[in-house]
Amino acid sequence: MNKRRFFGFVSLLVLIGVTIAMLIARSQNIENPAFTSEDSAGGVRFFYYRSIPGLKRAEEADLVLPIHKSYEINEKAQVLKIDRIWYNQKNIYVFYHVENFDKIAYLGGCFFTESQKPADLIRYDPQESIGRPSEKGVLFNNGFYSFATFSVLDNIPDGATEIYFEPYLQIDDAEYTFESIALDVEQCIKEEPVESYELEASAQINDSVLEFYELEAGVSSNKIYFSYASPHSEIIYGLHGSIQTDKGEQFEIYAVPTSISKNAGHYFIEFPPFNTIPTSLKFELKSMDIIGTDSIVGEIDTGVVNSTNKGKGNKSIQKELENIKNTTVTLDSIAFDEEFVSLEIVYYPNFESEPPYFRLKMDLPTLDQQKQALYKIQNIYNQLPNVISIKNNFNKSPNDDDTSYSRLKTWIYCPTDNKIFVGIPRDFWDSSDKIYIQMDNLTYQTVLDQSIEIELLNSLN
Repeated sequence: MNKRRFFGFVSLLVLIGVTIAMLIARSQNIENPAFTSEDSAGGVRFFYYRSIPGLKRAEEADLVLPIHKSYEINEKAQVLKIDRIWYNQKNIYVFYHVENFDKIAYLGGCFFTESQKPADLIRYDPQESIGRPSEKGVLFNNGFYSFATFSVLDNIPDGATEIYFEPYLQIDDAEYTFESIALDVEQCIKEEPVESYELEASAQINDSVLEFYELEAGVSSNKIYFSYASPHSEIIYGLHGSIQTDKGEQFEIYAVPTSISKNAGHYFIEFPPFNTIPTSLKFELKSMDIIGTDSIVGEIDTGVVNSTNKGKGNKSIQKELENIKNTTVTLDSIAFDEEFVSLEIVYYPNFESEPPYFRLKMDLPTLDQQKQALYKIQNIYNQLPNVISIKNNFNKSPNDDDTSYSRLKTWIYCPTDNKIFVGIPRDFWDSSDKIYIQMDNLTYQTVLDQSIEIELLNSLN
């Protein structure tokens, strides 16, 4: 349980950054939405298959529910048709088309239970939820075909027999709302088949070993289980690369591995499902993000660097604190105002451009007081990343008189993965002759260009 909470804490911080990046990329694509024309129903199906991994296997497993619900649009020649719905463990996909329409038609709506009111729920922006960023839909037989993606319902009450979908449509700068569709829970939400396979593949990563040993091929997602044997008890918190199957499918991997709490050093990553179960995989591993065990201690003489007055000021310091993992850690500058002194710490790379190489990477910084609070409140005792502590020449910290997690006096801000600002209360600074800043469990990235061949062996079902 402790490890699960810890990785939930780490994963949340990483995923916030990833989500922001994905939303930015998605908004850029929406500026020029794309659609193509198809001359056969097979072309429409292929659009769905290339857009939704796992759909083909879901159809074969009878998990996609036919709907065939038609809605006439007021004073329009168009007709909205809800064709099918696939409700899986990750998302809800609503397949639809609009007849007599040769432009993009945006489907929105919400799913709800009998005890909920649609007016109280968050409505999905249809311009965000239809198709995929590079392809919003296809034109076929004088109609627009696409799908809309929704989140699964969090809490369906025990004993509930129906859930509901209330659609609305945006076309020609107008919005139309329609009556809801009742969906039988047992028909809509079915148990998904999972095929498990033994894997046999390993890779030497510097002085550590990465070993892949199991694949769970689900209909809505895949999981690959692996171990990471490190002589320094390091922890993986990120993997980047791509997976290609011998059936021609390819997946980009930007994963935050989930730790298996009962087995130290063991993880799994999730990625989109296969349309066809392969017999082998090729994992092109580009980088690994690691919570390491290295530390840095820097000393600052306040008498030398203090500003000339009690107001605002900025001093360039350019003091090297450490050179570690091909990275020079430098105290670049110190900024003063009436309340805080801000330390700017910068990572400067010293590596060659070609992999493999290490580099320090400033991710997920944690104040020592935050670490203590997590230990106390959530019983987390795992290795937290980039733990920053501040002491003075009296071995006091700014928070010795206030250890409350919610009223921290010291602050940290990490704008990029090579820079961090640490804010220290001005009164603490002025009452100290020396300031010591310590950074423990430094995170780093191993940049690679390593191909790992993975064979699917015996079925474990």
